[in-house]
Amino acid sequence: MATAEVHFVTMSMTADEILEHVRALSPDERRQFVERVVHEDADERKEAMKLTDKAPLWADLTDEEFDAFQEGLRRARRELPMRAVPWERCSTPTS
Repeated sequence: MATAEVHFVTMSMTADEILEHVRALSPDERRQFVERVVHEDADERKEAMKLTDKAPLWADLTDEEFDAFQEGLRRARRELPMRAVPWERCSTPTS
């Protein structure tokens, strides 16, 4: 009794081969294809960027409150710069 084995080989197409097939489409089909690819890619990226189901950290603030908070940070950075202090000024004098 003979047995037959079927082997499947997955062959992927190169980008150039895919482009050749896309160019063979009519202009309308090509436009639809490109639109579909772009939307699917955007949906995948949007899903990948979503890290949590929680509400955004600042969601409970109005735009004006958040702008005031950011302005406070900018003012603090301007008026209270954090700079490295030279070691000579930090050391205690030894006499």
